[in-house]
Amino acid sequence: MNYAIIACTFLLSAYVSIRVMKSTRDQWLGMAAALVLNSVILGSSAWLLLRTDEQMRVFGIDHASRYTLIIALPVITWIHFLMLSWVRNRIGQRHG
Repeated sequence: MNYAIIACTFLLSAYVSIRVMKSTRDQWLGMAAALVLNSVILGSSAWLLLRTDEQMRVFGIDHASRYTLIIALPVITWIHFLMLSWVRNRIGQRHG
């Protein structure tokens, strides 16, 4: 389930960040949009999953590795940075 959440977050934030970058022509604004969207989705889903996990609340042990959602945040952001650099170069080649 964690990997499905990470994959959906990646696809959604990639779409939003590319749209923002193409409309404003600013790579950093696209990165900020991706970071905020990833933080909101992954943070809220990790909080919700940890909040509803009775085993974690009673014993303090996370057997389902829910923290991978939080650890995935910098990895996804780094991949977005590389992807937006590539998209910016492709846009520059078309217009230049």
